[in-house]
Amino acid sequence: MAKNKQFVDLFKKAFYTGVGAIFMTEEAIRLNLKELKLPQEIMKGVLENAQKGKEEILAIVRSELHKAIQQCDLASEMGRFLKDHDVHVHVRFTPKSKSTSP
Repeated sequence: MAKNKQFVDLFKKAFYTGVGAIFMTEEAIRLNLKELKLPQEIMKGVLENAQKGKEEILAIVRSELHKAIQQCDLASEMGRFLKDHDVHVHVRFTPKSKSTSP
């Protein structure tokens, strides 16, 4: 029975490490997996799944941001912003340094 609990605990830790891996760097994932002393094939699978998960999450975020920006009337929002704010622009001109090459 104790062996079964160890396996369940190991599986839980591996699972949560795999889920958490989406938000971790590859090096951090490797360090966590080394602590679990998992076989190389499982480590490789977790790393691949983490990378795929990251790519999928980024694609979803990118898509949702794209939709939100498309639905936004930027000219109207800028006009509304400028109604309530003063704009101060500071420009400074400095001579370019003279080069010795022609």
